[in-house]
Amino acid sequence: MRIRQGFQEKSRLGRLLVNRGYLSQGQVDEGLKVQQETGQRLGEVFIQAGWISEKELYRVLKHQSRYRNAAALVTMVALPLQPLVSFAASNSASASQASPEAGELYQSGNLAPLTEAELAEVSGQGDPTLLGRIGLVGAMAGNPMGEGGQAEQSGPDVIEGIKLAANIFVPVLNFLDSDLSISGVHYRAGQPRYSVREDGALMLAFPERIEQIRMDNIRVAGNQSPSMGNVSIHDIRFHPDSRMTIYTR
Repeated sequence: MRIRQGFQEKSRLGRLLVNRGYLSQGQVDEGLKVQQETGQRLGEVFIQAGWISEKELYRVLKHQSRYRNAAALVTMVALPLQPLVSFAASNSASASQASPEAGELYQSGNLAPLTEAELAEVSGQGDPTLLGRIGLVGAMAGNPMGEGGQAEQSGPDVIEGIKLAANIFVPVLNFLDSDLSISGVHYRAGQPRYSVREDGALMLAFPERIEQIRMDNIRVAGNQSPSMGNVSIHDIRFHPDSRMTIYTR
């Protein structure tokens, strides 16, 4: 039963064929048995049985590839948030219980920490885009009216603060590059976009609505890798009390 369930979970192609009406669940189950016995690819089994044509298989495989790319992209974005979810679910555990669990990652996987010599050979390079964004947001707090007092031209922009927060709390964005565009930013009428507190902190009001955020041609940063696709988010709305406060030290 366990092996059969694993085969069914592995056969995403079979589920797609059933959902699109090319095959019945009984045909998929029979094809999985033949695949297990012969080691053939599942698509080849279906074609040899005369249940589908090569053209139909190619069409479904194309859709399957799109689903895989979308799932991979969602996983990359959501994976950095998993530690926060795990921490929230286990925040009642004591620190003494958490310490042994922290070492289970490399103990159970036959991994070992790097030695001092190995660590000395490791080199890395910071992300200049992230550093530049940090500097830009910091400059907004240091000079809220903009250079020359022209707030309309170079005043604080909460969108830059949102970009910075996204890169910090979703670190995978630092390893991706895309053609980013934000359109349709609407602020609430009569509400100031920013204010400076007595302690020097800069408070930015979030917009009422953002019509669209697009990330086109998503790719790995720093090389000529092919595009992984596009992502667009529509009709983003913020609560009237949404604020972002920026401090500089």
